[in-house]
Amino acid sequence: MITMALIGCAAQGPPFEPAPLTHPQSVIYVYRPYRIFGSAIRPPITCGDSTVKLGPGGYHPFVVEPGTIVCSTQYEASDTVEVHAAPGQSNYIEEEIGWGALIGHPHLHPMDLDTAQNAISNCCELQE
Repeated sequence: MITMALIGCAAQGPPFEPAPLTHPQSVIYVYRPYRIFGSAIRPPITCGDSTVKLGPGGYHPFVVEPGTIVCSTQYEASDTVEVHAAPGQSNYIEEEIGWGALIGHPHLHPMDLDTAQNAISNCCELQE
């Protein structure tokens, strides 16, 4: 926690702010808390038709049309989650880099609002 206060956002960009939505859009926030392990790995994350690569301490809002959205990541291993995006709703997915045979493996975890709000508030938006 102290390290995070000294470092700030490892990712470059503005601190977390909710994405503006127009009716009937939904948003899926994918974030990656800052951790030293796996910090050099930036596997691509796809939600719907958009793909980004997050570094540690970064987040990206995927603004989507309502419906079932598949979010996935693939590096040495892959992981997939389905999000049921409702109009005006925010959904949160945490990316974690876990242990792998040769390199870290990416994992995607759907998160509840309370847990996600605490973690994403320490992240900075990905600048493309």
